[in-house]
Amino acid sequence: MKKLSCLLLLAFGFFTSAAAFAADAPSSMKIGILDAERILRTAPQIAVINKDLEKRFRPIHDKIMKEQQAVQAEIDKLNRDNATMTEKERSSLQDKILADRSNLRGEQDNFQQTINSAQDQAMAKFMETLKAAVNKVATEQHYDLVLLKQAAAYSTSKLDVTEPVLAILDKK
Repeated sequence: MKKLSCLLLLAFGFFTSAAAFAADAPSSMKIGILDAERILRTAPQIAVINKDLEKRFRPIHDKIMKEQQAVQAEIDKLNRDNATMTEKERSSLQDKILADRSNLRGEQDNFQQTINSAQDQAMAKFMETLKAAVNKVATEQHYDLVLLKQAAAYSTSKLDVTEPVLAILDKK
């Protein structure tokens, strides 16, 4: 989730800072501040994303965990019965452990890539929803610029637009 938070902050920061440098700053510019960390903690869409990913990938995760336990059981058997095994049995079990570890590593890597891809896709959709909510608040309340709280060295709470953005996200 930290990776997603960083990606969200980076992407949103890029969009908002690009707008800041592109516009000539008028003397009466109205600026809003958005707390992206709070959005990530409280937006209902994030909870739905996490729940969906958990539901979708839990069976695969459980399968990998069982395979890990099976490999560990093989290692324990080798360590426990090493003295009583024939050289052929020991060699066969060692080869099986190596093959199973290799297969498990491949499955884990594939699983991680798949889940990262699914998270990235889900967060990209959420970013579109978030950007639309920010644009709506900015348009309706006549903000010229909305920055991330994390990108501002200082801001007062009266500039915070997080609550109206969350209200829009709650309706979607």
